[in-house]
Amino acid sequence: MLLKLNRSQKTELGLLRSGVAYKFDPRDPRHDEVAERLLEKKFAEKTTNKKLAAEAVELEAQAAEGEGNEGEGEGDGTGGDGGSSQEPDGQGSEPTE
Repeated sequence: MLLKLNRSQKTELGLLRSGVAYKFDPRDPRHDEVAERLLEKKFAEKTTNKKLAAEAVELEAQAAEGEGNEGEGEGDGTGGDGGSSQEPDGQGSEPTE
């Protein structure tokens, strides 16, 4: 069974990362239990190799489009988004003089 994670999740099998497809062996009780729990909680969805290949082609096409648009866009050229910065603790940074 091939499952793609919707969110990262720590399981008995280890840390499973969001957006990554994992192959679970339904004959292995540990794999089967983890897979069923992930599906039940909607943390993962069943997928196929065909779907994964189609997603890869789509992402490659988007990347190719992005390469042709370098140098275009909005902003002042500083690389920032123009918004306020956030510290890791969630507090906004105060300007210093």
